[in-house]
Amino acid sequence: MKFCSKCGHANADGAVFCGGCGAPVAMPAQSMQAAPAQAAPPPIANKSPLWLVLNIICLVLFFPGSLVFNAIGIALAAVANSRYKAGDYGGSLSRTGNAKVMFILGLVFGVLGFAAFGVLGYYHVLDSWIPVSWLTPLV
Repeated sequence: MKFCSKCGHANADGAVFCGGCGAPVAMPAQSMQAAPAQAAPPPIANKSPLWLVLNIICLVLFFPGSLVFNAIGIALAAVANSRYKAGDYGGSLSRTGNAKVMFILGLVFGVLGFAAFGVLGYYHVLDSWIPVSWLTPLV
């Protein structure tokens, strides 16, 4: 019977991973000498800093329209980065994809917000050019 060094769960003698927490179970001394230790490279590249920076830029450029989406994107990219550093590559990839979606939504709503405010501002300027006496027959 093997015991997990992380959670103390009792595992069968042939177990490779802990049945309680999923951590690798320590191998016996003879098999540890036979297998050389190699550090496996991460299976994916960490792109969360890219989406963190892009969400921050979009938030600064299109503040009113993109506030919610880019704020969520910044938080997701930060979580993805911490999960990548902890070795949780699947969680990092998922959060990075979500940060990318939030960036795109923030960009779209930011541009639309800028366009809407520009159109409204343009018509507000035109309203100030029209004399009020022209509008009195309509009221």
